[in-house]
Amino acid sequence: MDEDGRWSSISEAVKAKAPAELEDIRFVDIYRGKGIPSGKKSVTLSLRFRDEDGTLTHETVDGFEAEIVRSLSESVGAELRTV
Repeated sequence: MDEDGRWSSISEAVKAKAPAELEDIRFVDIYRGKGIPSGKKSVTLSLRFRDEDGTLTHETVDGFEAEIVRSLSESVGAELRTV
């Protein structure tokens, strides 16, 4: 995401598309350096999902995450960084 992006904007974008199963969102780290373009930063988040009525499948959580990544892309211009 852009270097001037703020945590509050990230948090709001996540919450905008978060399902009821999102129990917690936390800031983990910021990385700047090799592999990150100038003027950009990599932000790591921790998302914890819980379903009180049963076990969440990987497929279900992957769908939640895809919606959240889409919201971050639209709201703050974030891109999912791959290795």
